[in-house]
Amino acid sequence: MTLQKWKKRAGLTIGTAVLLLLLGLVIDLGAVNRQLGEYEDLKVQREQLRRQLTKIENQSAYEDRLAGYFAGMKGDSLAIPAKLVDPIDFLAGGLRKSNLKRLELRTEKSSQTGQLTRNRYFLRANGSYNQIIDFFKWLERGGQLSTIDAFSIEPIIDSSDLELRLNLSIYDPRMES
Repeated sequence: MTLQKWKKRAGLTIGTAVLLLLLGLVIDLGAVNRQLGEYEDLKVQREQLRRQLTKIENQSAYEDRLAGYFAGMKGDSLAIPAKLVDPIDFLAGGLRKSNLKRLELRTEKSSQTGQLTRNRYFLRANGSYNQIIDFFKWLERGGQLSTIDAFSIEPIIDSSDLELRLNLSIYDPRMES
């Protein structure tokens, strides 16, 4: 075999080997890219399933809370707690817990709202800003349904205290027989 034939054959062999190597790399990279694509698709699916699970868990928690609210209801009737505190005692207890000094508490008119009796009250009390905020927080967390119809907070002359004036309604589910 002559040197030229050998070089030609060696070049052809090397070229074929390089071509086969490149072909193998392309095939391998294609498989890897396909697997990477599948991996990315699986990540997207996992994120979607995680969002669906979170949504289902939130819905379930919401339904549990609603079930708790309506646990004592039968048909269209309201669940009436065994013992509701008298609204005047309820407000007096809130003033006491908030360390506010009651100046005036009077009953205004009552009205029927659906299955609830709406009792309106006017309240005047003295105390610090923090005590007034504590009273509002207590009223919000209190065991009776109540709404604040109007309020004002004004400084008291020659005092560091404030005067709270409050019009509020307390709803009573007890039915009169």
